Amino acid sequence: MSHLDAGSNCLIIIFGASGDLTKRKLVPALYQLWAHGQDPPHWNILGISRSKYTTGDYRQKLRNFRPDQYPDVNKWNQFARQIDYLAADATHPEDWPAIQKKVGELSSQHKSHPNILFYLSVSPQHFEPIITHIGACGLVTEGRRWCSIGNERPWQRIVVEKPFGSDPKSAVHLNRVLAGVFDEESIYRIDHYLGKELVQNLLVVRFANSIFEPVWNQTYIDHV
Repeated sequence: MSHLDAGSNCLIIIFGASGDLTKRKLVPALYQLWAHGQDPPHWNILGISRSKYTTGDYRQKLRNFRPDQYPDVNKWNQFARQIDYLAADATHPEDWPAIQKKVGELSSQHKSHPNILFYLSVSPQHFEPIITHIGACGLVTEGRRWCSIGNERPWQRIVVEKPFGSDPKSAVHLNRVLAGVFDEESIYRIDHYLGKELVQNLLVVRFANSIFEPVWNQTYIDHV
């Protein structure tokens, strides 16, 4: 794997950090970036969920869930130093002072402030309250970033997992909630299962179709 641009320093905040998506997909992906030297100089992960774990408990549970992803214990221990955990309910406003305090501590400790990536790995009904609380607590400085001095403008970005609304009306409403807090260029709407069946059946699609088979090869396709 070639070395890619490591990007700018940041704090990655994962809401719903005790769920399967975080343990099965997100943390292993971040581990691979770190293992290949594609992490920025200063960064860390803050997992937030209602489960009553300590940071040590959380790190151990992540490794135990997918030990095949982290065969080298020493490398895992190095990576795990970047992971912190806070037991909190991000949908409740009374838990946000603790979240803000933890964010400030980690940002100062790891020199990642004020760049923050918010990842909503939670049930759809929790999207709106969490987005609203993020905006209310003052962690997003998008409106002021254009006044920043220097070439490096601070940023805050948000990733919203599927599903994005249950119908056109709810999707429009969620878009408005997001737009009230984040710039459009800072919003990432993703569905990691979108097109999954087709991707899994690429070989069938290729060899069962005489139209595709002659041109679906390394001469015409760089990568999938």
